[in-house]
Amino acid sequence: MKKKSSIRRFWEILNADDETPESTKTKRRIILAAIVPANIVTIVISVINASTTTPDVMYSTMILSVGLFIVNIMTLKNAPLKYVAWCFCITICPIFSFYVIAGGANGFGIQWVLLIPLGVFMVFGLRAGLITSTWFLVLIYMCFYGPAKSLLLYEYSEEVLTRFPMLYTLSFVFSFIANFQIKSLQIRQLHHNAELRQSVLEERDRVEQISLETISIIMKALEAKDNYTKYHSLNVAKYAKAIAEKLKLPSKETEHIYTLGLLHDIGKIGVPEAILNKPDRLTDDEFEKIKAHVVVGCEILKNFSSMPELYIGALYHHERYDGKGYSNGLSGDDLPLAARIIAVADSVDAMHSNRIYRTSRSREYVIKQLEENKGTQFDPGLSDIMIQLIGEGILAATDEYFLHQN
Repeated sequence: MKKKSSIRRFWEILNADDETPESTKTKRRIILAAIVPANIVTIVISVINASTTTPDVMYSTMILSVGLFIVNIMTLKNAPLKYVAWCFCITICPIFSFYVIAGGANGFGIQWVLLIPLGVFMVFGLRAGLITSTWFLVLIYMCFYGPAKSLLLYEYSEEVLTRFPMLYTLSFVFSFIANFQIKSLQIRQLHHNAELRQSVLEERDRVEQISLETISIIMKALEAKDNYTKYHSLNVAKYAKAIAEKLKLPSKETEHIYTLGLLHDIGKIGVPEAILNKPDRLTDDEFEKIKAHVVVGCEILKNFSSMPELYIGALYHHERYDGKGYSNGLSGDDLPLAARIIAVADSVDAMHSNRIYRTSRSREYVIKQLEENKGTQFDPGLSDIMIQLIGEGILAATDEYFLHQN
């Protein structure tokens, strides 16, 4: 079982060549820094040695120059790094194979083969490096130690024939081990970072849960004072969530708006029970106390640092689109979208619910009010969405509507 785990880990590291954007960008810079001068030097040497080098060396130099130029263009055009790697390997394998067999530059060219493992492992990752380096490992052992030695076009010294394959093997092994350890460290670091992020998210969720439980206790205290608030807040939250879904807002934002709807009237905890449950018309002084619930709700919710902007629904749900609401007189797009959604949902449920001083209004009455107050009390776009939702039956059976939607 332990051996299987080690093999799985080996292949995981070997195949983990997809880097972060920052790492890929750095590698592209390394490739450009190496290839641009290589292009220039190769072209210059080709021109200078045109009359002195053999045709084979001349052609191989030209092919190398063209291949490097193509790799350069692919890098500039941000082609996937694996395609750049394959193009680079296809370019250098035939050219350096020729230098091994033909003894380019009077045998001196073969020395550069020792740098191939380190270069391809560092720049192109383990897979491309392993394939390219293994190609030259097999080629060199076949040519220097095997029967194919008689096919070499250049007569290497006995010392080169004996020692060079071992030197290349050491370069190959060292480059592979070094880059394997680097890749292994990177993967462990990524896993560690992922675990840290997960821990932070779990802790944030835990804090949010504690915050919501605290608010829930406050809401239960409010329900004890005003039983209407419980069902009103729940309906407002559901209507607001439905509007947010029609707007195709992200799920996280949609759930946040639902929470704002649940808590928008939390400030009524500071309003005397006699005023909340008064069946008659309120006096001006009593109405001012009712209006103060938006500020009280804001003060309660703004201190929940783990859930920023939780106070928006409470503070702004009585603002109007034309700026004639309270308590800040904001208008139009100066009002947060969440607040405009809560304002529409709050007014709809207030009209359609039974109140102490009147019975619920009809569906047709609610639609008429939404139409007549578009652009004045309500955001026109949100008003149209609410009318659409009413047409789909959200007022008739809120729970059944959401069950059908989900």
